[in-house]
Amino acid sequence: MTELPISLRTHLIHEKLRAMAGLIYKNSFRFHIHRNLNIQISSISELGTLQSCIVDFYNDVILSRLLPNMPFIVDIGANIGQWTSSVKLLVPNARVLAIEPDPSTYRRLKNNLSPLTDVECANYAVGIQSGSATLYRQPLSTMSTLHPSGNDITNNRIEVQVIPLDELLERSPHIDLLKIDVEGAELDVIRGASHTLQNTAFLLAELSLGLKQAKRD
Repeated sequence: MTELPISLRTHLIHEKLRAMAGLIYKNSFRFHIHRNLNIQISSISELGTLQSCIVDFYNDVILSRLLPNMPFIVDIGANIGQWTSSVKLLVPNARVLAIEPDPSTYRRLKNNLSPLTDVECANYAVGIQSGSATLYRQPLSTMSTLHPSGNDITNNRIEVQVIPLDELLERSPHIDLLKIDVEGAELDVIRGASHTLQNTAFLLAELSLGLKQAKRD
């Protein structure tokens, strides 16, 4: 957290210590980020993801001064809202669309983000064409994937609705920042977003390189 402003850094370290202690005795902890910005976490992993999102967004986006004052930002693979919460912490005027395919994770996403203004949630997987696909759930929900490899293939799987980004965002004239974190499905998102990408200023993607798509049952 060394790049964050000292007041924010101090608050987050204090809250992190409270969260770590709280998770020892409870199944979840409500992490207070700022004002009405809170996120319910249930594991040390989710706490670490939240911290990484805040630090990375500050270092990669805020310090680079990429965004206008009131940007429109799309979060694909929103999980429980760690990255979107980081956006609203550091760019309060941002309008955000947070997209998450897993219905259980999506419910947590909605609960975490519902107090925030100018934040919309959508329960989809983003892909090449409309339809459905198998989501392979993992013990760490951030690792759930449409393209499993090796140990990612589990019996804990569900069918989720898929929609191309071009279809979902056909009425959005401009995106200031598009974030993609989809555990191996990055090319599917991009192939279904040719028009959207023409109207996107910046793309921020976490890439899963070298993954082999498994043969599905």
